[in-house]
Amino acid sequence: MDNERLKVIENIKIAISEGNLNKKVEEGDPVLTSEQREEIISNFDNLKVRTS
Repeated sequence: MDNERLKVIENIKIAISEGNLNKKVEEGDPVLTSEQREEIISNFDNLKVRTS
């Protein structure tokens, strides 16, 4: 396995041991503002409605 994948696996183990299952584990994963997060969720919800 490459180092990047091993780091992600290690980050997952740390997050689990901390009981933080929503923690970012990918290196370079963007950290969204509340507004960005809400916009993405809203767009996803709207997509679900249109495809149902």
